[in-house]
Amino acid sequence: MFSVFAGVRDRGHNVHVWQGRLNRKDAFTRSERFCKYCALWFPNMQSLLEHYSLVGNHGFAVICQLCGKGFKTITGQQQHQRMEHEAGKDCPRCEICNKVFSAKSVLMVHKKVHSNSRPWKCPLCGSEFKHKHVMLRHEKTCKSKTEGM
Repeated sequence: MFSVFAGVRDRGHNVHVWQGRLNRKDAFTRSERFCKYCALWFPNMQSLLEHYSLVGNHGFAVICQLCGKGFKTITGQQQHQRMEHEAGKDCPRCEICNKVFSAKSVLMVHKKVHSNSRPWKCPLCGSEFKHKHVMLRHEKTCKSKTEGM
Protein backbone atom coordinates (compact mmCIF):
# COMPACT_ATOMS: atom_id res chain seq x y z
CA MET A 1 0.00 0.00 0.00
CA PHE A 2 1.04 3.57 -0.60
CA SER A 3 0.23 6.82 1.17
CA VAL A 4 -2.37 9.19 -0.30
CA PHE A 5 -2.73 12.91 -0.20
CA ALA A 6 -5.35 15.23 1.25
CA GLY A 7 -6.17 18.53 -0.46
CA VAL A 8 -4.17 21.66 0.43
CA ARG A 9 -3.61 24.86 -1.55
CA ASP A 10 -0.15 26.23 -2.38
CA ARG A 11 -0.06 29.73 -3.94
CA GLY A 12 -3.30 29.14 -5.78
CA HIS A 13 -2.40 25.64 -7.02
CA ASN A 14 -4.22 22.56 -5.86
CA VAL A 15 -1.66 20.36 -4.15
CA HIS A 16 -1.96 17.46 -1.79
CA VAL A 17 -0.08 16.29 1.32
CA TRP A 18 0.40 12.71 2.57
CA GLN A 19 -2.58 11.09 4.31
CA GLY A 20 -4.05 7.57 4.26
CA ARG A 21 -3.36 4.79 1.73
CA LEU A 22 -3.73 4.01 -2.01
CA ASN A 23 -3.53 0.94 -4.19
CA ARG A 24 -0.52 0.45 -6.54
CA LYS A 25 -2.37 1.54 -9.71
CA ASP A 26 -3.39 4.90 -8.21
CA ALA A 27 0.06 5.46 -6.71
CA PHE A 28 1.72 4.93 -10.10
CA THR A 29 -0.44 7.47 -11.90
CA ARG A 30 -0.11 9.99 -9.05
CA SER A 31 3.68 9.58 -8.69
CA GLU A 32 4.18 11.23 -12.07
CA ARG A 33 2.92 14.52 -10.57
CA PHE A 34 4.59 14.20 -7.20
CA CYS A 35 7.32 16.58 -5.97
CA LYS A 36 10.11 14.36 -4.68
CA TYR A 37 11.53 17.13 -2.50
CA CYS A 38 8.62 18.55 -0.49
CA ALA A 39 6.00 15.74 -0.50
CA LEU A 40 3.39 17.59 -2.56
CA TRP A 41 1.19 16.11 -5.29
CA PHE A 42 -0.23 18.18 -8.17
CA PRO A 43 -3.35 17.61 -10.27
CA ASN A 44 -1.39 17.93 -13.54
CA MET A 45 2.17 18.13 -14.83
CA GLN A 46 1.90 21.85 -15.64
CA SER A 47 1.12 22.60 -11.96
CA LEU A 48 4.12 20.54 -10.86
CA LEU A 49 6.42 22.42 -13.26
CA GLU A 50 5.05 25.75 -12.02
CA HIS A 51 5.72 24.60 -8.46
CA TYR A 52 9.38 23.88 -9.31
CA SER A 53 9.65 27.35 -10.79
CA LEU A 54 8.11 28.98 -7.69
CA VAL A 55 10.46 27.20 -5.27
CA GLY A 56 13.63 27.75 -7.31
CA ASN A 57 13.92 24.08 -8.34
CA HIS A 58 14.52 23.21 -4.67
CA GLY A 59 18.10 24.46 -5.00
CA PHE A 60 18.94 22.45 -8.11
CA ALA A 61 20.17 24.05 -11.33
CA VAL A 62 17.70 22.00 -13.37
CA ILE A 63 14.87 19.52 -12.79
CA CYS A 64 14.16 16.64 -15.20
CA GLN A 65 10.85 17.46 -16.92
CA LEU A 66 10.02 13.74 -17.24
CA CYS A 67 10.59 12.40 -13.72
CA GLY A 68 11.23 15.41 -11.45
CA LYS A 69 14.76 14.45 -10.37
CA GLY A 70 16.99 17.43 -9.54
CA PHE A 71 20.52 18.04 -10.86
CA LYS A 72 23.33 20.41 -9.91
CA THR A 73 24.41 20.77 -13.55
CA ILE A 74 22.76 20.74 -16.95
CA THR A 75 25.33 18.12 -18.05
CA GLY A 76 24.18 15.84 -15.22
CA GLN A 77 20.57 16.20 -16.34
CA GLN A 78 21.52 15.51 -19.97
CA GLN A 79 23.37 12.33 -18.97
CA HIS A 80 20.37 11.27 -16.88
CA GLN A 81 18.04 11.97 -19.83
CA ARG A 82 20.06 9.72 -22.15
CA MET A 83 20.48 6.90 -19.62
CA GLU A 84 17.04 6.86 -17.99
CA HIS A 85 14.63 8.17 -20.60
CA GLU A 86 16.28 7.34 -23.92
CA ALA A 87 17.54 3.81 -23.09
CA GLY A 88 21.22 4.71 -23.36
CA LYS A 89 20.90 6.21 -26.84
CA ASP A 90 24.21 7.77 -27.99
CA CYS A 91 25.94 6.77 -24.73
CA PRO A 92 29.45 5.26 -24.57
CA ARG A 93 29.36 1.45 -24.47
CA CYS A 94 32.03 -1.00 -23.29
CA GLU A 95 33.08 -3.13 -26.25
CA ILE A 96 34.00 -6.02 -23.91
CA CYS A 97 30.87 -6.43 -21.74
CA ASN A 98 28.44 -4.16 -23.65
CA LYS A 99 27.60 -2.11 -20.53
CA VAL A 100 26.36 1.44 -21.24
CA PHE A 101 27.73 4.52 -19.43
CA SER A 102 26.58 8.10 -19.03
CA ALA A 103 29.94 9.59 -20.05
CA LYS A 104 33.17 8.57 -21.78
CA SER A 105 35.16 9.31 -18.61
CA VAL A 106 33.05 6.80 -16.65
CA LEU A 107 33.64 4.20 -19.39
CA MET A 108 37.40 4.78 -19.16
CA VAL A 109 37.36 4.07 -15.41
CA HIS A 110 35.21 0.97 -16.02
CA LYS A 111 37.61 -0.47 -18.60
CA LYS A 112 40.14 -1.13 -15.83
CA VAL A 113 37.80 -3.88 -14.59
CA HIS A 114 38.73 -5.92 -17.68
CA SER A 115 42.48 -5.27 -17.31
CA ASN A 116 45.09 -7.08 -15.23
CA SER A 117 47.14 -3.88 -14.92
CA ARG A 118 47.59 -2.61 -11.35
CA PRO A 119 49.56 0.62 -11.69
CA TRP A 120 48.92 1.97 -8.16
CA LYS A 121 51.15 0.55 -5.40
CA CYS A 122 50.81 1.13 -1.64
CA PRO A 123 54.06 2.73 -0.41
CA LEU A 124 53.58 1.10 3.00
CA CYS A 125 52.98 -2.57 2.16
CA GLY A 126 53.42 -2.91 -1.60
CA SER A 127 49.82 -4.01 -2.38
CA GLU A 128 48.83 -3.11 -5.95
CA PHE A 129 45.57 -1.57 -7.16
CA LYS A 130 43.76 -0.84 -10.43
CA HIS A 131 42.39 2.49 -9.18
CA LYS A 132 44.17 5.30 -7.32
CA HIS A 133 41.17 6.03 -5.09
CA VAL A 134 41.14 2.40 -3.88
CA MET A 135 44.85 2.58 -3.06
CA LEU A 136 44.36 5.85 -1.14
CA ARG A 137 41.49 4.33 0.85
CA HIS A 138 43.67 1.29 1.59
CA GLU A 139 46.56 3.50 2.83
CA LYS A 140 44.34 4.93 5.57
CA THR A 141 43.92 1.51 7.18
CA CYS A 142 47.08 -0.26 5.99
CA LYS A 143 48.42 -2.61 8.70
CA SER A 144 52.05 -1.85 7.73
CA LYS A 145 51.44 1.77 8.79
CA THR A 146 50.94 0.78 12.43
CA GLU A 147 53.62 -1.95 12.40
CA GLY A 148 56.33 0.52 11.37
CA MET A 149 55.72 2.75 14.42
